[in-house]
Amino acid sequence: MADKRQNDDKNHSISDFPAARLFPSCRMTVTLMMFFACLITYVLRLNMGFAMVCMIKQTQGQPRSQVMSFNETTTDDAIGDVDVCAGGAAYAKDLSINGSSADLEGVKTTGEFEWQKTLQGALLGAFFYGYIVTQVPAGWLCDRLGGKRVLGTGLGVVSLLTLALPEAARIDPYAMLSVRVLQGMFAAVSFPAIHCTVGNWAPPTERGLLMSISYSGMYVGTLLTFPICGVLCEYGFGGGWPSVFYVTGIMGIVYVIFLVFFVYDGYEKHPRIDSIEKTYLQKTLIGHHESGKRDAIPWKAFVTSPPVWAIIVAHTCANWGLYTLVINLPLFMKEVLKFDIKQNGLLSSLPYLCTLIVNLLCGKLTDFLRRRNIMTITTLRKTFNSIGMFIPALCMLSITFLYCEQRYVAVAALTTCQAMSGFAYSGGFFYNHVDLSPQHAGILMGITNMFATVPGIVSPLLVGILTPKGTRDEWLTIFYIGTAMYTIGAIVYLLIGSGDRQPWSYSKEEQDEQLQRDGERILGNKEKLYAKNRSNDTSV
Repeated sequence: MADKRQNDDKNHSISDFPAARLFPSCRMTVTLMMFFACLITYVLRLNMGFAMVCMIKQTQGQPRSQVMSFNETTTDDAIGDVDVCAGGAAYAKDLSINGSSADLEGVKTTGEFEWQKTLQGALLGAFFYGYIVTQVPAGWLCDRLGGKRVLGTGLGVVSLLTLALPEAARIDPYAMLSVRVLQGMFAAVSFPAIHCTVGNWAPPTERGLLMSISYSGMYVGTLLTFPICGVLCEYGFGGGWPSVFYVTGIMGIVYVIFLVFFVYDGYEKHPRIDSIEKTYLQKTLIGHHESGKRDAIPWKAFVTSPPVWAIIVAHTCANWGLYTLVINLPLFMKEVLKFDIKQNGLLSSLPYLCTLIVNLLCGKLTDFLRRRNIMTITTLRKTFNSIGMFIPALCMLSITFLYCEQRYVAVAALTTCQAMSGFAYSGGFFYNHVDLSPQHAGILMGITNMFATVPGIVSPLLVGILTPKGTRDEWLTIFYIGTAMYTIGAIVYLLIGSGDRQPWSYSKEEQDEQLQRDGERILGNKEKLYAKNRSNDTSV
């Protein structure tokens, strides 16, 4: 009966109903609001890493072991005219002053705090400690209360806590650490809420595009955070670095105000939706339910479902590669590829710009393939996921064969790695939650994102442990691990992944409706058979 339901869903949602215009429309407005939600979430998540550069007292020649940040800015300006790829003793000699690298005591930058590297690392990782704790509760709340209220509350609290960070830092670093943990706990609602909200508005044949637009905010937020925070650090008010938190916190509060007026949890609640779009969504949103009117959550089915575990493994492995690059790419470009800070900033942003483009193109392509019935949803998900994980694995492996002299080839490999991973995020595992169970998409996202947050904690710690000197040989291990993670995620998803709606996702009402349809179909077939037999008897 599950197969019949899936076929009915496919036939009704893709073939029978003409699409209402997408732009302008209420569903596009909601999608754009989710894009900005994603953007704001990433700005509030990453601002600490960039602000740290301005907060810490450091010297131009300060060794790496004393300063930890997402964008190290030391020593490069003091190198002078030198072959930066000379490596080894020649490079170390040129960095030294008075013949001793231990004597590197340049002019101090404007900074307010003298925090050790371990404390800086704790502050940067504190967000993820809070973030991982509330993923599943956040998904449960989204499914029960609706994405709008949960997202508005979460981002509102995170924004207010952002405003409190400067004062917390001046009171005590551990007060700041506590605020960051709280921020992570409330920020955890963002992705489940976005999944839940877009899932309530996106018909199957538009889901790829609308999801891609929504989550493109990740890449735009990453691209914007560095220049915004850099300008505020240099020219901002309150001493420079405090303005990073004040401005980004106000951005979040302004967004929440707009959220109240422009986002609704479903088309049934939207007061300005036109009749054409409402009818289209009524016919195509199979499995959609209003928040607060759902059956009991099938926890046991989640745990025992192979397709759910396929998403968990793929999500975790893909995020390992993502966080390895997001957090450590500027450092790798500085330590191994020897780019100066100006080149570093530009080239570090290049992968995310390319990923943004790939993400949007893939979303449109998946919708096209579904609309034309060229691929089943399962084949589509596995194909895109394989492209988005096997190719990045090969790119990471290729970097292990490159040296500083081929640094622009290495940049091309890193850019390709990050950009091609967009296939997995925009057409593979990342939107698969809505396929398996539309009404439980939020909580499924919370479950898989809980596991996928672990790389955000472990990966930077592992980089710090395995690359104490920042040499090429040390970094090779990081890329070998990344290659293995991408490969494992791709293989597991190929073996047990699925794009079909799962039997446990159907509500009791839907099961009753299907039984009624099946009964009517059987009765109709019996009547036709009876009429045929009577006709044959008459003719005889």
